[in-house]
Amino acid sequence: MGWISYLEDITDRFAAAFEQIHVEIQQSPDEVTFEQKERVVALLCKGEAMLAEARSHLDLATDPTVNLAVELDLSRDQVRDLKRKLSDFESTCLSLAKALRDKDQRIQRLEGELKALKSAHSELNRKFEKAFGENPAGAYEAFTDPAKMKKFKPEL
Repeated sequence: MGWISYLEDITDRFAAAFEQIHVEIQQSPDEVTFEQKERVVALLCKGEAMLAEARSHLDLATDPTVNLAVELDLSRDQVRDLKRKLSDFESTCLSLAKALRDKDQRIQRLEGELKALKSAHSELNRKFEKAFGENPAGAYEAFTDPAKMKKFKPEL
């Protein structure tokens, strides 16, 4: 565990340096101005905060209940699985988007055909009304005379 030993060494040297600074400040208070003391105290506060954070990292690294290597491997596996799922979802999304575009195109084509059929239906209705209006007996005869019905009857 080289990293943990290294962190312990850094933390110990940091703490020793702080102690040395505190001792030196106490020994020569007359030679230091008030502004310098304020700056040193502010730096010491920041340094102590950093030391506390380093100690918390060290505590975490040396905690026997935490196995960072196993947790890191599990996290990597989860990330890999999530990336695979994301890729699958993206593929599904793309195929669904393509299917939706195809359906929309089909709907537009069918709506165009429906419009054309409605137009043809309206035109046939106008022709029928015109023919029926000019010769109602002839229109009636076309639909009742068996010989004429064979002529117009569609083959099934």
